[in-house]
Amino acid sequence: MLTYWPFAAKLEARGMRRLLSVGDALAALGFAADTPIIGYVLSERWAAGNTVALNGFLGASREAKVILENADAEWERIAPLTGAANTAELLKLREAYRQAIPRRWAEEQRNSATQLYKLLAAVGGAALVGPSPDIAPGTFFDGVRF
Repeated sequence: MLTYWPFAAKLEARGMRRLLSVGDALAALGFAADTPIIGYVLSERWAAGNTVALNGFLGASREAKVILENADAEWERIAPLTGAANTAELLKLREAYRQAIPRRWAEEQRNSATQLYKLLAAVGGAALVGPSPDIAPGTFFDGVRF
């Protein structure tokens, strides 16, 4: 579900129509459309011992998002990496990526993600989320800023 967006963008470039986005589904369930649903996984111990590397990675990630949000020429340069079959697909991929760039990472988003996890645990149980009905403490790393 979470990695469908490139496929959806490519299908839209071929004339297909999107019926429901993840943001639409979240909104229909009462969650903010910008609820975080994907992220990075790391060990707190590793993060504490590797702050320079972690900050470098996070900074590079932020910088890449700024570049890809603002530089159409950069999309042309990375076109072979996207798997786009043509210009229409590349443009749809660019549009979808830009729409999905996280804009905020505040308590509201963390609370929404926590509630979404609880819903998924209630609906799908351990088969979907594993043995915990609650999101694990430390899931949201305080060192991340947008």
